[in-house]
Amino acid sequence: MLIEYIHINTGHMAHHHGWTSWYSYVADWILFLMFIRIIRSSISKSCQDDLVLAIKLHFTSTD
Repeated sequence: MLIEYIHINTGHMAHHHGWTSWYSYVADWILFLMFIRIIRSSISKSCQDDLVLAIKLHFTSTD
């Protein structure tokens, strides 16, 4: 939001067709929540795979 605010006030950017800073703010939060969900799902999938591998190795190892 700060970068957008600076660009609008310096004339390097303008909102068009009724777009406002509030729409940008809401859009930023939507994107943030989507990215967090993607990251969490990929991390949890990776952790699940590691756990399954560790269990398999534990039970298949010969002492």
